[in-house]
Amino acid sequence: MVPGNGADDSGPGEFNLDDIEIDILILAKNPNQLKNTCAFLNRRGWVATAVGSVTKAIEYLSEKHPDFVLISYNHPNPSV
Repeated sequence: MVPGNGADDSGPGEFNLDDIEIDILILAKNPNQLKNTCAFLNRRGWVATAVGSVTKAIEYLSEKHPDFVLISYNHPNPSV
């Protein structure tokens, strides 16, 4: 099948990214700066949460089990 023609062209082992729900946790130095990013992803069906504390990140990890965890390379906490 031709990709993009509207037909279900997923074969064995393939999936449509728009059909799955992705949960993303972002650990950042300043999570307030990522509000627009999280809103953008949330409007598209991807659950995105930004936190600034390692403690909050661990709590989120244990409760929600996100699919992806993004960590800011300049986070001030040395335990990161």
